Amino acid sequence: MKVLDYVYLIEGRLYDSNCYIIGEDELIMVDCGTGFNMEYIYNKMKEFGLNPSKITQIILSHVHFDHCGGLNIFLTDYNPEISVFEKEAPFLESADMRMLLLDMFAASFKPVKVDNLLKDGQVINIKPYTFKIIHTPGHTIGSICLYEERFKLLISGDTVFAGGSFGRVDLPSGSLSQLTESIKRLSKLNVKYLLPGHMNISYEGGKDISLICNMLSENY
Repeated sequence: MKVLDYVYLIEGRLYDSNCYIIGEDELIMVDCGTGFNMEYIYNKMKEFGLNPSKITQIILSHVHFDHCGGLNIFLTDYNPEISVFEKEAPFLESADMRMLLLDMFAASFKPVKVDNLLKDGQVINIKPYTFKIIHTPGHTIGSICLYEERFKLLISGDTVFAGGSFGRVDLPSGSLSQLTESIKRLSKLNVKYLLPGHMNISYEGGKDISLICNMLSENY
C-alpha cells in the first residue's frame, strides 16, 4: 500500500518482515524479508510502478533472518549497497547462525558484505525525505529506527509495533532494560506515522509509543 507520496509498504507474508520502499527517483528499501517470498515482493513493486533496479540501498533495521534473508536473492538480481548498524555488521558478514536466528527459521544464509556502517544520529537522504538513524537497542544490540521529523514518520523495525506492543527481548543480544530506554527515547519524538517491522502501520504512532512507554515504566 501507499503510505505517503514515495513511501510504500509491502506487507510481510508468512515469516517475512514488512518491507518499505522509499524515494522519488532513486529508491531505498528498509528490510527485505526472508527471501522465501521474493517473487511476491518484486510483483508488489511492479504493481506500485517501482523498478527494483532503482534500489540503490537496502537498510536493515536489524539482522534477524526475517528482515535480512532476502539479501541473498536481491544481491543476485541487483546491486544495491547494504547498510546496517555498525554493531551488527559482523553478524551479517560472517552469517552468524545464532544472531541471525537461522535455526529458528530452518534457513541458510550466505555472508553478505556490508557497504555502510550506520551510526546513531546519521542522516540518510532519499528525495524527498531526510531520515535520521536512531539506535534503539533492546530487541537486538544493533536495532535501529529511521525518523523523518518533517513528516512525523518513524520506521521502527521490531522495536515498537502499532497498537502498543514491542519487540521480544529473549533472543540473542536482547535486553529489556535497553529496550525500555530506547522506547523512552522514541517517546520524545513527534510521531504520526508509525511503520513497524511486522503487522499493521499506525496513524497515531505517538500515542502507541507513549502507551508502551507508560506500560514499561509501570511494570518493569
